[in-house]
Amino acid sequence: MIDEKHHRQPLRCTVLFVFLWLSAMGCQSPTVDVADTDSSLVRYAKSGREAFAEGNTDAAIQQYYRAIARAWMLDDPAEAGTHAYNLAACFASLGRYPEAKDWLVDSRVELCRAGLSTGNTYLLQAKIAQDEGDLATAADLIQNAACAKPPCGPEASSCCCGCDQDPCKQSCLIMVPCVGPRLHQKKLRKQCEDEYDAQVQLAAARLAAEQYQLACAKKRLQTACELADGVCSEALVAEVHDVAALIHLAQANYLCAASHLDREAYHLRLAGNYREIPNVLELASAAYTEAARTDLAARRLCRVARIWFGRGDYQKSWDYLQQALPMAETSYDRPTCIQLALLAHRIEQVLSADGKSTSQWDSPAMISDTADAEPLGDDLNLVDSSTTNTQAAESQDTERVDDASVETVPMQQPSQPKAEILDPRDPLPPSSDATLELPIDEATDGASGHSVHWAEPIGIDSL
Repeated sequence: MIDEKHHRQPLRCTVLFVFLWLSAMGCQSPTVDVADTDSSLVRYAKSGREAFAEGNTDAAIQQYYRAIARAWMLDDPAEAGTHAYNLAACFASLGRYPEAKDWLVDSRVELCRAGLSTGNTYLLQAKIAQDEGDLATAADLIQNAACAKPPCGPEASSCCCGCDQDPCKQSCLIMVPCVGPRLHQKKLRKQCEDEYDAQVQLAAARLAAEQYQLACAKKRLQTACELADGVCSEALVAEVHDVAALIHLAQANYLCAASHLDREAYHLRLAGNYREIPNVLELASAAYTEAARTDLAARRLCRVARIWFGRGDYQKSWDYLQQALPMAETSYDRPTCIQLALLAHRIEQVLSADGKSTSQWDSPAMISDTADAEPLGDDLNLVDSSTTNTQAAESQDTERVDDASVETVPMQQPSQPKAEILDPRDPLPPSSDATLELPIDEATDGASGHSVHWAEPIGIDSL
């Protein structure tokens, strides 16, 4: 369970915000696939993206170092600038801000030399400045990003070098009409520009929320939501939910914040950004705890523990299991207790195969025998009498964002916030419109904090 002292200070949301803020920017690809002719560079870049998405940041750093060295050898400024940005994103996600800022300078120089947009470098540096508490610098950098051309084509230069004076560059003689492909390209270009503009608005919304300017934050979020409505980007939808959760947290509206965090985790998975899912689920658990929904909080921590088991970090998995078990027990959520018991036995099995044991860690009492408990029975409405406990527990982990399918012992429900928002126990609706419905309470200032979501940058590889 997340330490209570983090939620009882005057700024009781600070810890929640920090987790969000440290997850909002990721790796990008060049606008023009100039590296397709060099198989080594393509391989390094692909390996780096995959490692970063899966949370193996150290491996991603090594792959991007190789990609940068290869780009230097080829004297390719587009690739050198792109992967310098990617390397900066890796360092930023680890909190190594001085290194990140140096590589962002290198990225801007190379992207400018290649005639490509430097907008995303300003957005990432703004997030770093905000996390460092330098809000004035963050505001200036966001303004630079807003003035930059969207990274949506090879001509999207924004290097503060003055206007392009070549009158022939956009001559109709080189714009040969080709109606079908041209219309499709124009549509993609518009989507790319909307994605970038939405990112700028979301960055401004975060900054406003941190300064308790909630009316401004809501307005910026609404603009971003309108821009995102015409863009097919799961990563952008996830970031919209991230900022919506941030604003709800600033108003101490924890249940609504948790619901948005649930949906953020869902869209991160659809976007392939698995790296950030456990952080978002841990945030959702903390928000549900503040809303007195320890049953839902325990289920989120159970998922976090299983994710870390899948990544091979058994001690971290065991630590989250220890946090989740008391919450599941106090809320009488026996299905989650059984899921945790199954996980505990798997950890024990893996460690025993290596001659180790969980006895080296602090073990929760009661965990060892929980999986041998009697069948759940019909009162839980999980499975019929022929289904085993293991199948019952596994059937609960479906494509649903929340867990309304599992009935637990009735508990007193807290009063619901007056906001038109999906019940956090309901599954995600199939339509994308519902996922973009982001009601924000009209309540004014509340406890606030700080969050970053290093989500996948938008616009660099849209074409």
